[in-house]
Amino acid sequence: MKSDIGAGKPRRRRMADDKEMKYRFRESRWRWATDSLLYRDSSTGNTVDKNMARAFPGLFKSGKSYTPPPKRRALRSTPIQFFLLNKCTERTPNSSDEMVLLQAGLGRRTLNIPENADHSQISYILMESYSKMVPLDGAWMLHKAAGGSGQRKLSVLVPEAEGYTGAYLAKALGGKGCLYIMPIQDTLDTSPLPYISQGSLAEAIETLSGRVDTTTLFNVSVTREDIFERGLGQWRRQKRSSPKNPIRVSFIGESGIDHGALRKEFLTEMMAGVERKFFQGGSTGKTPKYSITDYHKEHFKTAGEIMAVSIVQGGPPPNFFREWCYGYISTGEMDRDSISKEDVTDPELSQLMEEVEIAEPEAMYDLLDRITACGYSGPATWERKEEIIKAIILHSSVRILPMLQQICSGMKLYGLCEMIVQQPHNFRDLFVPGLHQKPDAEFLMGAISPVFSELGSLRRQRESRIINFLQDFIQNIEDEEEEKSCVVEERGTPVKITESDLDDGDSRETESTGEPARDEEEMKEQYKITVGCFLQWLTGQAHVPITSTERERFKILIEFDHDCSVRYGTHTVCFPVVNACSNSITFPTRHLGSYPEFLSIITQAVMSSREFSLP
Repeated sequence: MKSDIGAGKPRRRRMADDKEMKYRFRESRWRWATDSLLYRDSSTGNTVDKNMARAFPGLFKSGKSYTPPPKRRALRSTPIQFFLLNKCTERTPNSSDEMVLLQAGLGRRTLNIPENADHSQISYILMESYSKMVPLDGAWMLHKAAGGSGQRKLSVLVPEAEGYTGAYLAKALGGKGCLYIMPIQDTLDTSPLPYISQGSLAEAIETLSGRVDTTTLFNVSVTREDIFERGLGQWRRQKRSSPKNPIRVSFIGESGIDHGALRKEFLTEMMAGVERKFFQGGSTGKTPKYSITDYHKEHFKTAGEIMAVSIVQGGPPPNFFREWCYGYISTGEMDRDSISKEDVTDPELSQLMEEVEIAEPEAMYDLLDRITACGYSGPATWERKEEIIKAIILHSSVRILPMLQQICSGMKLYGLCEMIVQQPHNFRDLFVPGLHQKPDAEFLMGAISPVFSELGSLRRQRESRIINFLQDFIQNIEDEEEEKSCVVEERGTPVKITESDLDDGDSRETESTGEPARDEEEMKEQYKITVGCFLQWLTGQAHVPITSTERERFKILIEFDHDCSVRYGTHTVCFPVVNACSNSITFPTRHLGSYPEFLSIITQAVMSSREFSLP
């Protein structure tokens, strides 16, 4: 027993020694692996455990607490409206002066000013936007306008010791209003800028044109009667295609194939219909009508799509917006200080303002309900007339903001709205009246390209005489347009002619052989021809091409037919043949020997042949 017990003790020790050796072996292996991982790089002095602790602070605890580097604060910019004046003045410019300054490269612009910008940086940003500020050499100061409407008094914005800074301007402006840049000594030139800036507009429109989806066509088929209402319904249908695609138009009952002229005429009529139905105002600009019904049906969104397609696909620009409306489209904000009585286009609100202005103290009570309906909550007393009128002006603008927002939603087509925000100055003349050139006699005569016969021949003499007749005709209708108020509204589209006024078979390519069916003088009294109307009859469009590049390429080919008697035999009248898609017209020389004959035939042709047909 003892020998057995004594012999067992050494065995237990050996077993314990074996376990200790295994443990030590495992510990040495773990330390070797750890030492390998924690190998110290003598060149950098950084260890893997420190790197792991830095990357995973929750899993690896280092001796020193880890402090993450401070986040870099993003630089903020504040959009600020500036208005460059041409000289020292005590009051803000009126609407007509603003137009002159705008055409001269001065006027209102919205610029992004970094909050950490110093005076030199602000000067650089302003001179980069206003090239005519460079000769001032820093001799300018900023001014603020007093509250109210119309021409307001200007007061200087005193700079800090280090000059104007971004943070100072943002604080002084308070997120609203406009800063007026006034030269201290010099007077800036107000002559209109050349069309150099149109190059960027042409590039912008070319970029937008590249976003048109050409995989399919957006087909629109309408009758010529009630083009706008039928076209509006077809536009909203959008089953297999949409306005994202190239639009192709066909007039039901006509043989014309759309190679561009039908599309341009359709867009011209649609733009005139949008202006007529959804906008109200005068020649200085219009605002959207306040119509909850049209807003609910998203008609204003459709109007925005029509504007985008018209600009990108060769139609007329929507140059009928009030200045403040375009400012809202291009910035997303309403400049209250720039809105005046002239911006109130609603007849009822305009009448209310007039009644408030002339009302006696005892008559103010009778206007109380209408005044409170405009959101005015103060006392409606005779002494508060000015505050009441300001409330009416603000109410007229604020209530149509949803309509403007819906128009912007429609103009998101092709990314037009975003590009307007990026380039507000380039697109302004497409939206604000008075900036985009209207068709006149000078433009039309500059665009004609006659194909003359041999110099000195009898045919050449007849052709030159017809060109002179054409020039006299265009200049005469331009003079009449300026002297009288035309039946046609703004775009020169002829008033709709009923079936009883049209001869069977009349078309744009009229070749009849009989006496005129009606007296042209009587027609001229009933229907007025304008330069835009005549241009649309020739080419399908009643507007001057938008960009300078398109204007240079725009030509109207004039040809002459000397052999109609050979084809038709004995006859008394032939009418000009118009190919609107190729911008060409052929005059029958045999029937245009005198100006009265020319006037009679061209008047009846324009008035009676609006349809497209095949030759």
